[in-house]
Amino acid sequence: MISFHFKGTFESHEAEVARLWDLGCQGLEERGDELVAYFPEVFDLVAEGFEGRWQEDNTDWLAKYYADLKPIVLDKLIVAAEHCEVVAGGRRVLWLEPGMAFGTGHHETTQMALESLEKHNLKDCSVFDLGTGSGILAIAAMMLGAKQAFGIDNDPITIPIAAENAEINGAKVDFAVGDLSVLPDHGIQDHSFDIFIANIYAEVHAELAQDYKRLLKPGGLLIVTGIMKEKRDIAFKPLSQYFSDLKVMSKGEWLLIEAS
Repeated sequence: MISFHFKGTFESHEAEVARLWDLGCQGLEERGDELVAYFPEVFDLVAEGFEGRWQEDNTDWLAKYYADLKPIVLDKLIVAAEHCEVVAGGRRVLWLEPGMAFGTGHHETTQMALESLEKHNLKDCSVFDLGTGSGILAIAAMMLGAKQAFGIDNDPITIPIAAENAEINGAKVDFAVGDLSVLPDHGIQDHSFDIFIANIYAEVHAELAQDYKRLLKPGGLLIVTGIMKEKRDIAFKPLSQYFSDLKVMSKGEWLLIEAS
């Protein structure tokens, strides 16, 4: 496995981490004061503005990372990789193989989003998942009683992974490549969804606040996360222009906002 090492953390290099995925990164981890990005081959990352070093290691760190993932135990769900042994204890198990898609359930933002979905009655709800990644949130919504879920991501690599995860769990979810500008192509009209969920960056929430309101049914619920604490107002202020009831939750250095 080829890895690129550079100084930083997920919190201090949020934008760089996003760019690495776009450049073909297959896995990322924080090791001490360094970030380690895994790629299938060496290429010129210096030209892309990164300062660091390449390292070849016979250990398959990506496989080891996934092998070491522990199940996430929530109130109603357990999220686990297929190789894990799980004692359900009355919970439903969401089996997940994230591959190259974001969303294992271990990041604070994903956990908060799952917890938010769990506490609401999703029976007969329609759910939209923006930036679906591995499909975990859309699949969870269906397992929690939603009648319909639609997931969209601008990274084409994620969609087959999300579809496979949905099939593993017997969840019928419609996934598509794209962003909110392509929704008419999928027959989605204004006020189509009871719940809109997005685990993306604060700046994107600010830009799309009006679209969130447009796509939600009257009285619908918005769940947005991926917001670092110091960027709270970047998302909160634009959202407050379109939603009157905003509630903020936190886990670690991250925030989730529910709005209606």
